[in-house]
Amino acid sequence: MKPVFKNTLILCAIWSCSSFSYYFVEFYTKFVPTTNVYLLNVIIGIADMISALVFYFCVSRMGIKLVLTVTFFVLMLSSLALYLVIGLTGFVDFEPGVTEITLQLSLFFAGMVFLVRMFAAIGFTMAYYANTALSPPPMISSVYALTNVTCRLLTTFAPLISDVIANPSIVITVLAAGTFVACLFIKENTRMLS
Repeated sequence: MKPVFKNTLILCAIWSCSSFSYYFVEFYTKFVPTTNVYLLNVIIGIADMISALVFYFCVSRMGIKLVLTVTFFVLMLSSLALYLVIGLTGFVDFEPGVTEITLQLSLFFAGMVFLVRMFAAIGFTMAYYANTALSPPPMISSVYALTNVTCRLLTTFAPLISDVIANPSIVITVLAAGTFVACLFIKENTRMLS
């Protein structure tokens, strides 16, 4: 039962980080160089579509543990890049239409927002898949319930954190780093344990 318990705790971290990052990145869409909400939704939709394709092709070839580890490593790096550039450029208090921003910097921000969203979406998809793949059949619904409640509790703090912390992308970086380390300890052969 110990590997199942460990995987359940790791799945809670995966769900929490994915959910928090997935919804939190919406606060950074103001850096995307468009004022057209429809174009912005298309860009986010493309990130989600690419994430689904990446998930589909990678999970069958690389396995759950490696896909999750790479996903949270890239999520950590992209959110860290976003954090550093926002901090170094002084765009902590950026207001669209008020603060001047170069096209190159705006495109860089858009790329980082795109990467954060894409890898948060891969993490989210992997969370669903890993819950079923790593949990013994009699426990799947209980594991889903526990991981879902855990992630919802953390995700409700996203708006508060975005208001309290000057450059809040560091929160995604820290969560992704912790989840990256946790993913290294996943036991993939626990499905039949009961």
